[in-house]
Amino acid sequence: MIWWNGPTWLHHSPEYWPSQSRSYGHQNEAKTTKQVIVTLTTKIANEWYNEFIAKYSSLNKLQRVMGYILRFIYNITKPKKLRINSDQLHREELFQAMTKLCQHEQIKFFAADLEALKSKGEVSKNSTLRSLDPFLDNYGVLRVGERLQNSLAPYSTRHPITSNPELPS
Repeated sequence: MIWWNGPTWLHHSPEYWPSQSRSYGHQNEAKTTKQVIVTLTTKIANEWYNEFIAKYSSLNKLQRVMGYILRFIYNITKPKKLRINSDQLHREELFQAMTKLCQHEQIKFFAADLEALKSKGEVSKNSTLRSLDPFLDNYGVLRVGERLQNSLAPYSTRHPITSNPELPS
């Protein structure tokens, strides 16, 4: 059973191991090397995501489709007894779907700011968001608006989620 113990020469000291260069065939033959170039083409995640977003003209429909995708991912990673079998999406699943959609959109426009916030806790001095006091909430979504933190307004009003800076306000 070689797979349990390995070859017999492996039990001896390295000086008794076979040499690494083995010669098969004639000694006179010139060695030829063949260079193989392998190219792997993949679709960039952002391209897939942009195509996915473009398919839906309604945010509600997009959120629901994302919710079902996230449920599918959840269900294939859990044992059968923990899977969600409901036909309708739960409120929490819709929330998670919207959170994922926001995160993906923010990565497209604020990748450097998100990375800086995750690693250093603040954006760079030349960031366009710097004056808005950006921060990451508990779900990893980029929010702004520390100046309204003492307001009685709801959290989402005091700290709005940032989105595409090219969209009109």
